[in-house]
Amino acid sequence: MSVMTPLSANWKQLQEELKQEKTKSMEKANGNPYNGSTICKRKKMARLAKKKVNRQKLDRERGASGSDISSLGVIGSQQNRENELTNVLGVDCEYVGVGIDGSDNMLARISIVNMQGECIYDKYVKPRENITDYRTAVSGIRPINLVNGEPFQKVQLEVHKLLSGRTVVGHSLKNDFKVSFSLII
Repeated sequence: MSVMTPLSANWKQLQEELKQEKTKSMEKANGNPYNGSTICKRKKMARLAKKKVNRQKLDRERGASGSDISSLGVIGSQQNRENELTNVLGVDCEYVGVGIDGSDNMLARISIVNMQGECIYDKYVKPRENITDYRTAVSGIRPINLVNGEPFQKVQLEVHKLLSGRTVVGHSLKNDFKVSFSLII
């Protein structure tokens, strides 16, 4: 059994210095012991997200214009300057299955968002072939959604106008462009 010896004066002095440093760092963190933690980062991001963005200034910097999409059934209006085109657009396509076993893809819906995540285009596409698999569990597409869908060629041309000269981001774009836009691109 070992006997505990009392701390030397040097150790006691070091402990006091460490306590003082800890107190100072807590004061720097505005009294918040969780500064830098995930909770604080989320709160800070929420505060920043509430800040107003000068859309006109952003549009000038990015060279975006909403005038060329006004005829495309774009959601939003010019008065509130919402849902405008930006140099970077995000694309997501949903497909249904066609063919004997439903393994061939056919475009059923396309959605496009701008850099602010605002939807600028969202349309269902009228089927050109008999659909054998709606893939509802994955795509969310149901037969009722496609009843009033737009013709494929019309959607294809509208999307081409929107994407032309812009950076496009999305998941599996190779598949989206191959299936959706092979006649244009």
